[in-house]
Parts: sequence; structure tokens; C-alpha cells
Amino acid sequence: MEQFVDDQQPASEQPAVRAIRHAPLRRWSPGTAEERSAARGFLVSLLAFPYVTVGTIAFLGWVYAVQLFLGWPMAWLFPNSVDLVDQLFILRLGECLGWLSPTAVLEDGEYWRLISATLLHASNLHVIGNCWMLYLFGRNVENGIGRSAFIVTYVGAGVVGALFSVALLGQESLGASGAVLGMLGATLAFGRRYRQQIPKPLRDYFGLDLWVIVGLIGLLSLLPMVDWAGHLGGFLWGLGVGALWPAQLYSEGRDDLGHPLRVALAALCLVAVVATLGVMAQRSLEVQGFLPDSELRALRYAVDEGQVDTQLEIAARLAESYPDHVGVQLIHASVLVSAGRWGEAADKLKAVENDWPGAARDEPYFDNDVAWSLFMGHPDDPEAVAEGLARVRRNLAQDRSNHAMQNTLAYGLYLDRQYRQADQALSEAMAAVKPEDRGSDVYLDVLIQLALKEPQEALRRYQAAMGLHPEGEFRGAAEEKLVEVGMLTIGEVP
Repeated sequence: MEQFVDDQQPASEQPAVRAIRHAPLRRWSPGTAEERSAARGFLVSLLAFPYVTVGTIAFLGWVYAVQLFLGWPMAWLFPNSVDLVDQLFILRLGECLGWLSPTAVLEDGEYWRLISATLLHASNLHVIGNCWMLYLFGRNVENGIGRSAFIVTYVGAGVVGALFSVALLGQESLGASGAVLGMLGATLAFGRRYRQQIPKPLRDYFGLDLWVIVGLIGLLSLLPMVDWAGHLGGFLWGLGVGALWPAQLYSEGRDDLGHPLRVALAALCLVAVVATLGVMAQRSLEVQGFLPDSELRALRYAVDEGQVDTQLEIAARLAESYPDHVGVQLIHASVLVSAGRWGEAADKLKAVENDWPGAARDEPYFDNDVAWSLFMGHPDDPEAVAEGLARVRRNLAQDRSNHAMQNTLAYGLYLDRQYRQADQALSEAMAAVKPEDRGSDVYLDVLIQLALKEPQEALRRYQAAMGLHPEGEFRGAAEEKLVEVGMLTIGEVP
């Protein structure tokens, strides 16, 4: 058995066995004075105030403030995906200011969007999260590799990430996350390249610790609405910069022959950014040409105040003025639905589907809205009911547990005289939500019970519904049917 020995013990008293001395182990300890001094010096340089990084963060915050000023809806996590007026503001400003649009890049040659998309953000947490991560990793690149490297990494990672997104996803996107992942990649490559020069106590940060962060971001990139392709492209570009660009912290990165070329590359990136800002500024002045701000704000006010007639007037005016804008046409259809103009709403929705089939597929409730409009507008038309049932079933195939779609299916089955199936579908819908959230379900339930020849049960459920939903949809129809079967008298109807 091997033993440790005390170096201070007199040689005459040491046991005559093979031993492992402390001295060889001492070089793995982070606690030596020499290593502490080296680590402090390295951190002083690496954590110096990152002027370019902070300036970039301030600029991103300013661009987001401009977005909000121009009408971008403020949200903490995601903008409201249900409110079509908010969607219209987003589409208008996204198209105007330059979010990443594959069609605009590939077909219209608007390559400036590859940079402008990295300057725009969707929500408060989106911009805050990207700026925080940019600070953490951007200062490593700025102070460790160099300011020119920071500029080339940000712009290059943003552009390459955008190209990956266009090629692999083909969807609109925005945000600085591709550029931020470029900073992470550059930091990781820097740590690997200069592992022997980095003080030992800090090597794990540039190795294992950063790979843990890469893994976490990789998992985050798999979430819906996250541009994983942009993340991947930016990260790969950053790895390349970190692997090839000499670091200013070490002698090989100072005053060598490649320095003018690197500065020229950074200057070229800055010129591209300035040119992009010029295009964005010009288009922001023309934002009224994309859609009039005054009309959209008036529509927003009418929606907030519940002024249905005003909503109809403004939506119809916009739809006539912008016949080729799918967002405007969807707004008009949505207002028709809200106003109970069911026949017109169904016709409008089907016209949108005919002209923009892709946009109709992308709307999660599109088929459900068409089905409900058909049921409400043409309840006695077997063909309309059959079409509505086919549409809502198609929607439910994508989201089987959706309460609103189950409710629509139940009403369609009721109109189709499939009362048992309607009762089952509505029971599933009501079981999925709290009693106070059942809305129109409760009086439709009464109608279905009456169709099943269960008048006593129908009356009981009607009385229970009155307590929670006195203004629920189908209440009038339920009361009329209860009066017809003698379960209520006209004088008993509230």
C-alpha cells in the first residue's frame, strides 16, 4: 500500500516505503499565490468595462423603444397572438422596419433584412434576455479577442443565422439571438484555443461550464416560436471567429500583419450596419404607406370600448383600401364575426382562404371560425352544416383538447341532429374547464338535453346555468324550447 509522507519529517525517521509526495499534487491546486495572481490579472482584463458591448445593448434598447412608439404592442413574453389588431400592427411594422422575411430576401432582394432583423425584438423579455446574454458573452469577445472581433462576430453571426433561418425554416423572425449565440461560440472557441494560457482556476468556465450553457440553449431552441436555425448559424460563425481570430490578450494578437485586414473587415461590417439603419429610417418615415396609423389606433380604441359599429366601419374601409393585404382582410373577417354578421363572415373567411391559402393554414382557429360562422349563419342548410363539421374536425385533428373547437363541434352535431354525439362532445368540452368558464356551453347543453327528450334534466341544467351565466349565448333559444315543451311559462322567463 502506498503512503503519504511528511516532507518535514527527518529522513532518518521516514518509513522506507514508496510514497506520493505533496509537491506533484500542488500544481493542480488553484490556491497558490502565483495562480491567484494570474487569475486576478486575467479577470481584470476580461471584465474591463466593455464599451462596444454596452453601446450595442443601449442601441438595441433604443430600437425597441422606437418599435413601441410606432405602435408595436407591448408584451412581456409574446405579443397577443389572438388579437388580430395587434397582429396587424406587428405585420405592418415587421414588414416596414425589416424583420426577416424569406420572401422579401429571396424574391425581392432585400438583403438588408439579414442585419435589420437582428436589431428588432418581439417583447420586453425578448430584448432584455438577449441584451443580458450579449453582455455576458459579448464582453468576453470584446475584451478577450478584440473590439474588431466583436463587431465582426455580431454582424457576421446575425447574417449567417438569418441565412440559416431562411434556408431551413422559411418563416418570419426577428431578434438578436443569432448574434448573441455568435458571442457564445466565439467565447467557447477562444477558451479552447488558449486553454494553456488561461489561468487554471478559470479553465473550466471556458470549457465544461460553457458547454452546459450551450446544452441549455440547445434545449430552449427546440421550443415553438424559437428560431433554432438562426441560433445554429450564429453559433457556428462565432466558433469560426474564435478559432481563427488572434486574441488581443496574448502577444500573437498584437500588431501582426493581419491586423489591418481585420480592422478593414470590422469597418466593412459597420458600413453594412449604417446602410441598414438608413433603409430602416427611411421606411419608418413611410410607415403610413404600409397601413395608416390613425386608422389602426382608431380601430384599437373601438375594440377596447366595444364599439361594434365603429369597428365595422373602419375594418370595411381598410379592407377596401388594402385589398391585397391578408392581415387587413383577416381583421375585417374577425370584426364581422364579433358583430354577429355570420353569413358575411363565412364568405369573407372563405375568400381569404381562396386568395391566401398559406395564411389560412397558419391561423390556428381559421377552420373553427369558418365552421362557427357557417353554423350560426346557415343553421338550416345541410350543406353548410356538413362543411362546418368537416372544417372543425380538421382543426380538432391539430388540437384535440381545445375547448372552443369542441364546443363548435358539439353545436354542429346538434344542428346535424346527431344528438348523442353532440352530448358526448359537449360533455368533453365542459369537463375540461371550470364551471365559470363554460360560457355558451351551458345553454347549448340545455338544447341538447331537450333534443334527447330529457326535459326535466334540461330544466335542471337551465336553472344551474342561470346562476353562473345569465347572459350566456343560446339562452334565448333554450328558453324558447323550454316554453314549447311546457317546462317554463312566458311569465317565468326572466
